[in-house]
Amino acid sequence: MTFQYSNCKKDAGGKGYSTGIANFCTGAGDAWDVVQAFHDITGGNDKFTKLDKSTVFDKLYFTPSQKQADDLGLKQSVRQAILYNTAISRGAGDDSDSLGGIIQQVNESITEDVSGGGSGSTLTIKSHSIDEIEWLNKFLKTRAKYEDEGDSNISILAYKNIIEKKEYNWDREFEVLNDEDDVGNATCDKSFQPYLG
Repeated sequence: MTFQYSNCKKDAGGKGYSTGIANFCTGAGDAWDVVQAFHDITGGNDKFTKLDKSTVFDKLYFTPSQKQADDLGLKQSVRQAILYNTAISRGAGDDSDSLGGIIQQVNESITEDVSGGGSGSTLTIKSHSIDEIEWLNKFLKTRAKYEDEGDSNISILAYKNIIEKKEYNWDREFEVLNDEDDVGNATCDKSFQPYLG
């Protein structure tokens, strides 16, 4: 897989410009980290594609989000994507509107056992058992409070769509929504492929 860094667009949420595999943002400042990594790798003399070897997005988003998932005991593939996407969109810190803060709010809201979801994976939060998918639904609902579009945020809609179809583990092709709210196919080793027709 070759990660793409060449896209750049104005961020609809007023955060400057976003670019690259993880939508690094000029407003949040992480786009500058990418530029610095580029200069470190190439010395300013090589093509921009050398940046593909950089681990900036791993350090800022993937690694912390997956540590959070592991600490919680989350097992389903969908959890990896939801927490990673949230770290990219909201930050991986502990502020109330970032990944750690949202996790804390969800966990504080659990006051009884919650079954359902059908994930086959149960978490223990504050001595209560909760189905992993029920926990992820609570997580998406809490995250929506911090998104400008609320429940209509495209990432939240995309993950709700996956959960409704019970696409919890991704060992095959599955349907997703892209940024334009179009349905298409994705696999673990390919990028979004829109339907033709």
